[in-house]
Amino acid sequence: MATKLPKTPEEALRFDPWQAAEEVTGKSYKDDEQTNKMGTALHLASVRNTIQIMTAAGDSHPGMKAIKFQHVIQTNGFELIGSELVESEGCWLYWNAYWRTPGQLLLCEYLHWKGKVLGGAMALNNATCYYNWRPYDDVVKSGELYHFVSGGYCHRENEDDPDISRPLLWIGDHDACTGIITALNRMDACGDFIEPWVESTHLWAVVGSLECPPQVDNGCVYDDITLDRLRKQLPSRIRDLIAFDQYEASCKARKDRLSNM
Repeated sequence: MATKLPKTPEEALRFDPWQAAEEVTGKSYKDDEQTNKMGTALHLASVRNTIQIMTAAGDSHPGMKAIKFQHVIQTNGFELIGSELVESEGCWLYWNAYWRTPGQLLLCEYLHWKGKVLGGAMALNNATCYYNWRPYDDVVKSGELYHFVSGGYCHRENEDDPDISRPLLWIGDHDACTGIITALNRMDACGDFIEPWVESTHLWAVVGSLECPPQVDNGCVYDDITLDRLRKQLPSRIRDLIAFDQYEASCKARKDRLSNM
């Protein structure tokens, strides 16, 4: 039985090459070499296929140049709200923050190796979109919630709600490097992005490996870098919308707790 590659952006976001290989062979890729090889081959084919699909859809995709990524997100309503250049001996990393109403914060960085032509070499290095999202009840009851979300967790707005299985709000994030507009638009059609946020997810504004210490006993140093950058770069109105003070307090509490262990 041949495996068909996705044909739409939505299918591309949900496609799992190793799962597809397991469905063909009936064996786990972890235990069967042929299944693992098939999964790897499907993964490589899927990357090429996803690039074609997302390019045609005007969405983000792997290996994207910075200027094209900027065009995709800004033509879809994201506004640049903060930026910073971090330089090393061999490269420049441009950290940028974007905002789309309601309640979508996108943090990303562009990489440019020194000695290269700026316009041709600067590429998207990483990008994450953060949000609070309330899915419609029918999405939750149908069991389809996890087909929409990526990273994150459920926040219970009403602790007295007798239906403890029902997630009322998703505090989440998406990798924005592939199909971010498709993902967000699907969520928007089946729920509401919340502004201001009820709770901030774990934010990351550390610039690549340039700011990552070689040895870290805990993540508090990364919290410090993230908090300092967001405090300096984000407008106060945006910090208010993402529950920044609450997030800063939670980071401080974690740091105090770890220091007393």
